[in-house]
Amino acid sequence: MKTNNIYKVSKLYTLILLLLVSIFLSSCNSFAKNQAKSETSTSETTTIDHDDAEITHILVSNIPIHEEPKFSGVYIEKTIDEFNAFDFEYGDSVDIVFSNGYELTDIPYLSGYYVSAGDPLLVAYPGYEYIDACIYNGDGLWSVGNFEPNDTATISLHERGKYLSRETLLKVEYTDDRNDYASDEIFTNFRNVKTGDLKKSILYRGASPIDNQHNRARYADELIEKSHIKYDVNLSDTVKDITDHFNSDDFDSDYFKSLYEEGRVSITPLKMNYKSEEFAKMIVKVMTDMSKNEGPYYIHCLEGKDRTGFLCMIIEGLTGASYEEIIRDYMASYDNYYQVNENNNKEKYDAIKENNIDAMLRFLADNDPYAGNGDIELEDLDWVNITGRYLEKNGMTEEDINNFYIRLTDENYHDPD
Repeated sequence: MKTNNIYKVSKLYTLILLLLVSIFLSSCNSFAKNQAKSETSTSETTTIDHDDAEITHILVSNIPIHEEPKFSGVYIEKTIDEFNAFDFEYGDSVDIVFSNGYELTDIPYLSGYYVSAGDPLLVAYPGYEYIDACIYNGDGLWSVGNFEPNDTATISLHERGKYLSRETLLKVEYTDDRNDYASDEIFTNFRNVKTGDLKKSILYRGASPIDNQHNRARYADELIEKSHIKYDVNLSDTVKDITDHFNSDDFDSDYFKSLYEEGRVSITPLKMNYKSEEFAKMIVKVMTDMSKNEGPYYIHCLEGKDRTGFLCMIIEGLTGASYEEIIRDYMASYDNYYQVNENNNKEKYDAIKENNIDAMLRFLADNDPYAGNGDIELEDLDWVNITGRYLEKNGMTEEDINNFYIRLTDENYHDPD
């Protein structure tokens, strides 16, 4: 009996000792990993005088990366402030070499997406968790570069200030403070689209009524309720995203939730590569959804600006809007968010127009067999037929186009030749 007790006590002490050793080893391993991670990236900055000019060399090595979830860019794990502390400046040209051998050479480092569609850049977009290497309105860089989660990036300064003029000309900023805006409508970029043959109060656009990362969801939700929206077109969120929004502590968008629970939301997350076939198929999917549901309709992404702007461009063109009307509606977002318009900053207004909405329209025209191969001015083109052919080419049936057209105009659609 006594021997058994001694054996049991000894066994217990052994188990306790093994547990303590296990905890100790685990702690050591965790410390080693954290220490290794903290020492993963290194930096060096040198400035030398050469022929009466200063030459700055900046190199930040072995920075961890991961995929940016919305547009499949490459998050390089330095916050904007951390990265700028290495002495990089907006408008610089940088080189990025990834550990898998993929390279980006002489690309701009900018505070926004101030490049042409399809061009690479390193962007410090306000609200992003980290700086982001990406292809603007193009294929996801994470897939293009064939990256893995354990890959790293090394960034060096290629040329100081090479793209500063572009940063200065196109730079825009907005705030998330409601008090900085004259109305809820301006704050949320909310408006009734009134172009071409659209029925009165049938189509609205604006910021997300559910994603509150810019403090606008509650205001947008109140506006869609006041406008009696019956069908929501969500170009930003997946089903999981929507569920996460519902479960967030600051969720306050009951009207959107009621539409969602009644099956009156088109869930169509776009990645904004508007030149891709996948993007075109998603546009067709959205408009087919709309053709089968009663309006008024509300179209939004996060800000209600670019993805929303492309879809509204297609709808407006199809329903008889002129080039001038399409431009005016798209650029209203820049007036709402950034107070950029023809009257107060025409140079910036024209640069944004040419870089964004004109580029989208030119893409449609250049890919239409009857649009003159670029030798016809955008304002002189037949946007009803160009957008109709775009939709038919990408799978929207004549019946669905006609049903869509009737719902938004009360008229029948005339099929392009």
